[in-house]
Amino acid sequence: MPHVFHLKKWYLDLITEDGRVFIGYVAHIRWWLLSIHYHGYLFLDAQGQVHHVNRFRRAKSPEQTAGQICWRAPGIRGEWNATCSSYRETLLQNAHGSIDWHCLMPAAEAKVVIESQEAFIGRGYVEHIEMSLPPWKFPIHRLYWGRYLSQQDHVVWIRWVSEQHPKVLLFHNGNRHEQATIESESLQFNDYRLAMQDSCTLRSGSLGSTVLSHAGWLKKLIPRSMLTLSETKWRSQGNLFRQNSLISQGWAIHETVDWSTG
Repeated sequence: MPHVFHLKKWYLDLITEDGRVFIGYVAHIRWWLLSIHYHGYLFLDAQGQVHHVNRFRRAKSPEQTAGQICWRAPGIRGEWNATCSSYRETLLQNAHGSIDWHCLMPAAEAKVVIESQEAFIGRGYVEHIEMSLPPWKFPIHRLYWGRYLSQQDHVVWIRWVSEQHPKVLLFHNGNRHEQATIESESLQFNDYRLAMQDSCTLRSGSLGSTVLSHAGWLKKLIPRSMLTLSETKWRSQGNLFRQNSLISQGWAIHETVDWSTG
């Protein structure tokens, strides 16, 4: 029997040297006979204000060429150029479906132009998720996710808090690690430690009050456990240590997602 749910989701970000942030999303969902399209973005401006745009309408997916990803949406032009190789993982596969995670650009040089805003130029990150497992069937209590970029290093991490499928996955400069301690504000692996500080909250609250706040009639169809799902996303300054010696400084975007409130 074919799966009744299928999601393709793009995530694209960048942080400028002075800490301004752009995060973009594009998603296409097939659920039974429904086709749902979403694109949106948020940005943190030079005054420290966070702006959100969410649209439940069709938008073109980002376009890929060798080493480059371009995204065009109403009022937005973005370009990401890879500075390292990609990696891919099947995070979960069971009778309900699967989750395929493709970290297309763990590190990139990026530029985004938004109408009426100064151009965002900095280091960026791009990932793509394809899944047939409905999010309300995730066997997870809490998700930790993040990425850190500096001139010398990039670190990407995922942690699932789960009784059935606990998972820890971390990549440092392309090297894969399954042994790491990952918390909201710090992580440790081998003889490295990444500490986040001076955090700025980019988004916080239930999905029903943030991304889905303008979903209209769709909210009546979405399971309550998804509407009450709680997410907090930060931009932080990151300090990467090796054996207690500071080896690089950069910016991190990281989040926690909590299913236990549903």
